[in-house]
Amino acid sequence: MTRRVLASAPEVHFSYARQSEGVEARPSRLVAQIPVLVQPLPAELIANAFPDPLTIAFDDATQLPYPLREVSGGATVLTTQSQCPFKAFATARLDAKKWDAAEAGLTASNADNFFTTCCTQSGPALPMASACTPTWSRS
Repeated sequence: MTRRVLASAPEVHFSYARQSEGVEARPSRLVAQIPVLVQPLPAELIANAFPDPLTIAFDDATQLPYPLREVSGGATVLTTQSQCPFKAFATARLDAKKWDAAEAGLTASNADNFFTTCCTQSGPALPMASACTPTWSRS
């Protein structure tokens, strides 16, 4: 097969990787048996041993230091993480300890504001609208 390749063209180039996984490699036995002069690869085709870095390191003076020296919580952080990722972040990283329990419905203040707004917006369309006075207004 190698003889056919050599006979097929006036000039034939064989190449091989000089290193494989950091170890020096040798040419194939088929190619090594051909009595030819080994020529080095042209300099413009040789890769740089140390290419230019893609990133540039610099000191970032805008970073704020982390106030807590130790992160506490242990298994509690994992339990909280499974319940709510934000809650775990807030308690473990932001040191937010107190959480008010969520309640369904409106608070008394919100219900009063909602009722007052509805009565005020409806105007004379409702017969009882004139009886609605905002609780925050002063007479």
